[in-house]
Amino acid sequence: MWRSQFLRNVLFAGSGTAISHVLLFATLPLLAKLYTPNDFGVFALYTAAIGFGSLIATLQFDSTILIASNSIKAIRLLVAVLYIAMAAGGTAMVLAISAAVVAGTFGIAHLPAWTFLLPIHLTILGSSQAIRVWRIRIAGFAVVSKAVAVRAFIATACSLIVIAAFPTIGSAGLIVSQFLGDFALLVVLLWGIDFRRILLVMRHGRKKVIATSLVYRNQGSAWFFTYLMSTIWAHIPVYAITAGFGATSAGYYSMAERISFAPSQLVSQAIADVFRQRAADMHRSGHRFDRLFLRVLLGTTAVAAPCFLLGASFAPTLFAVTLGGEWRPAGETASIILIYSLLAFIDRPVQYTTFIFGIVAYPLAINSVRLSGELTLAAVAAFRIVTFHDYLLLACVWRSAFYVTDMTFTYFLSRRLPMPT
Repeated sequence: MWRSQFLRNVLFAGSGTAISHVLLFATLPLLAKLYTPNDFGVFALYTAAIGFGSLIATLQFDSTILIASNSIKAIRLLVAVLYIAMAAGGTAMVLAISAAVVAGTFGIAHLPAWTFLLPIHLTILGSSQAIRVWRIRIAGFAVVSKAVAVRAFIATACSLIVIAAFPTIGSAGLIVSQFLGDFALLVVLLWGIDFRRILLVMRHGRKKVIATSLVYRNQGSAWFFTYLMSTIWAHIPVYAITAGFGATSAGYYSMAERISFAPSQLVSQAIADVFRQRAADMHRSGHRFDRLFLRVLLGTTAVAAPCFLLGASFAPTLFAVTLGGEWRPAGETASIILIYSLLAFIDRPVQYTTFIFGIVAYPLAINSVRLSGELTLAAVAAFRIVTFHDYLLLACVWRSAFYVTDMTFTYFLSRRLPMPT
């Protein structure tokens, strides 16, 4: 019975992402002609900035909502994250205005316009992350799926409309479209929620919100530092490539990575949402979940391996045919990225299983090791110690080793029974 429910939830969770990627791939050839590789490079820098900022906007306490022992504590943690998101956005806006004043006073170059969009974007992202995890906890996969699909439609449509109306807008068109898409995501996630309990907690339960947050502070802090490190090593390549090889190379890398990791966002993330919800339930009820772990791991491997390896073989030709000849270097980049993105696809559903057990040392340790390696690779790229192609090969070897190590450890962990409470 639970197997059919598991698959049904995966389909619900993945349908919205599937629609979003259909829109992406349907419009990508047109976007690649309307926007230059340099535009995509600048856009990649902005998305890296909001990736870092979204950590501050939640302090990763949204992840504790899923593992809270009961629904009352989960609501208190949800409220805590909403407070954090509003505080982060307000602080970022004060900093942006202060930076603009200083720049104007001393005649420094003007800050980019999106500097003032970023604080609002952070509040939206922090709030939507909290609501999304709450929806997943209560198995509201259909709403999450609908929200993801709406975000993709709004972002894609706006990116086309904006560039058609303002042909010289450049990367700002992609940035504004992403902002509007994320705002639409939040609106859909909020739609239909009974706010009475949330408002009641906000009005009369502030002390309990703080108390509950303190109970989960170890998990929240560990999650924050783990995601901080993973966010750094996920986004630092764009900055390093820009510094060493230029914004155009960063644009090629960004496009290649976007397409190579699309299956992870399309399928693997949906499996991850359902797996973690199911594994957390099994753990709370006193059961081990290693069989579930193996089914998920072997199933994703069997489906993904042939597709990724085939894609790696033909990526340069496919990019040149679908996006245009100028994007062939992005296809050559993708042929390398697809190797370790296959392992990321397999590892993603079971990643961070350790937090279900309350184990915080392992994810901190392994992500610290990976961050050290990524910083070394970033220095190699920024100072052009090797060629761009050799940098990609080194990154492939290092990241592949990380994913294999993580899958091995988390499998043995899934065999453990919960400690009696």
